[in-house]
Amino acid sequence: MRLQLGPLGFLVAIALTFGLGTARAETILDVFRKTLPAHPGGRLIIDTDRGGITVSAGSDGDVSVEVTRKVSRSSEQKAAELLDRHRVEFVDEAGTLKLTASLPGKDKWSLRGPQLEVEIRVVVPRQFHLDARTAGGSVRVGGLKGDVEARTAGGSLHFEDLSGNLNGRTSGGSIHGMKLEGRVDLTTSGGSVELDGVTQGPVKVGSSGGSLRLNGIAATLEARTSGGSIRIEGSGAPIVASTSAGSVDVTLTGVPTGTIELRSSAGGVSLALPEKAGFQLDASSSAGGVRSEFPVSVTDSGDRSSLKGPVNGGGPLIKLRTSAGSVRIKKT
Repeated sequence: MRLQLGPLGFLVAIALTFGLGTARAETILDVFRKTLPAHPGGRLIIDTDRGGITVSAGSDGDVSVEVTRKVSRSSEQKAAELLDRHRVEFVDEAGTLKLTASLPGKDKWSLRGPQLEVEIRVVVPRQFHLDARTAGGSVRVGGLKGDVEARTAGGSLHFEDLSGNLNGRTSGGSIHGMKLEGRVDLTTSGGSVELDGVTQGPVKVGSSGGSLRLNGIAATLEARTSGGSIRIEGSGAPIVASTSAGSVDVTLTGVPTGTIELRSSAGGVSLALPEKAGFQLDASSSAGGVRSEFPVSVTDSGDRSSLKGPVNGGGPLIKLRTSAGSVRIKKT
């Protein structure tokens, strides 16, 4: 067992070694915990160069921090040296709590020597704002009433039961969200996006290489992907959705209250909406047909590849386009 004092005087660590002898350890585990008083409405900033981040809501009066560091492929001596070099600092300034964790030096990403893994878990008051950034892990946030910004260069993002503005970015993972209330802006460069239950909004979702599955969206929505299909279940609020390589399928549980615009460059487009819905249809396909279960008072239809006119007396514009597939307008 090894006790280590952290840079701010609050660090308590427990080291465990496993292996065939004392000279070599398969894993060395180092944990410290700290609880600090905090007031609802404060802000937490987390900035780490590796590892996952989990932030959840708890007691209104405290912030609890737990940082777990694990060193593998190392002797005890080298592991201790690595842990000493890895800096973990916690600063409290005027209601803003900042936690930073980093390993300085040019060899911090070396694959030959000891391997360092970091996991950060923090519990904050429910009414709290968060700015979390990691260069190599996932971010999970749940239960907060406050603005949340989360960024990772190499992991997934998970959000649940949030009330406030949400901004999430990942360069190498998927995004999952559930029970979100407020403005939502989410982007991934290498994964899919799945949302279930978003109110108020507006909602903006984008992916450079994955599909979008968006259910229970009761807010204005903009959804774009360059490499997958799009499936949406919405309340009838305005939607703009486009993909460069897949189909677009949208189901509205209510009548449209604003413009619905759906586009695909390499797939079909399908829209289902209530039978009583009134709208102005403008649908066309460059390499397929257009079919509607609604009677359309045709104003422009040169052939089967386009259909334009009012439905049920007209209403918000519904614009459907595809370059390589069919267009279908269906009744729910």
